[in-house]
Amino acid sequence: MSGKKYKLIALDLDGTLLDNEHRVTDENAKYLRDLQKRGVIVSIATGRSFYAVIDAIKALALRDDIPVVCANGACGVRAVVKNDTVVIQEQIFHQPVSKAVTQIALQVAKSLGHVVQYYLNDDIYANASEPFHYEITKRYAGLTGVQHIYCQEDALQNTDAIGLPSKILIMCGEQELQKTLASLGQAFEDTNETAYMTQNASGWFVEVLSTNKGLGLQRMCDALNIPIQGAVAFGDGHNDLEFVQCAGLGVAMKNAVDVIAEAADVQCEWSNVEGGVWRHLKQMEGSGLLDATTL
Repeated sequence: MSGKKYKLIALDLDGTLLDNEHRVTDENAKYLRDLQKRGVIVSIATGRSFYAVIDAIKALALRDDIPVVCANGACGVRAVVKNDTVVIQEQIFHQPVSKAVTQIALQVAKSLGHVVQYYLNDDIYANASEPFHYEITKRYAGLTGVQHIYCQEDALQNTDAIGLPSKILIMCGEQELQKTLASLGQAFEDTNETAYMTQNASGWFVEVLSTNKGLGLQRMCDALNIPIQGAVAFGDGHNDLEFVQCAGLGVAMKNAVDVIAEAADVQCEWSNVEGGVWRHLKQMEGSGLLDATTL
């Protein structure tokens, strides 16, 4: 890291910037606002949809716009707070799941009896048909604050009519995780289709995409005309693998899963509930590693 200064900070949300109550702490918000005022670009990179990020953007209360990579790399926007309302200033990119990958994921989910969350534009459709389907989607809603549009079991099959999703979540539950991953992997291998799969940290749903958070960060850096080597990526979960690998500096939170701790360049001394983001950034600034001006 000697001699290098980082211009962009890319932050995962759940398990990283947010505490265990899914809130941005005052300490994190205050330090990030200070860094932005001094020329460092503060950005979010998350598996959430854009509208599940709004509360975090409001809590940060940044002076300038904020680049956001959402849906695990499928979408990139620049957002700003105006009159206490978060608005999208510009959509930078969108990479939906391919038709072939979408159809395979839907078929596998149906064969295993799992409900699917289908991310289409600003909406999340769920083809729930039994009590457990409603239970597990409500569990997700409690985590992120999203609202589902429930539809018939086969309503998502006609992708030509409804459009392709930004991502698909197969809500399998902890007991069915490994079987679901294996079934998807085999289906994609049999058809020679390229797909990205990841799971949440506690292992109760699988995400299927045609991109990943690392590629999303690369596209955002390209749009901002910043070399990705000038970016710092903070993460903790399985979906952060490519994210921490491709950035100039990948930082694993103290609470990161093992695969992220091993893949990152450094591991933070603090967890998300211990103010790991602001404390580690302050440590970096003290070592001259951030491209921040002195006020």
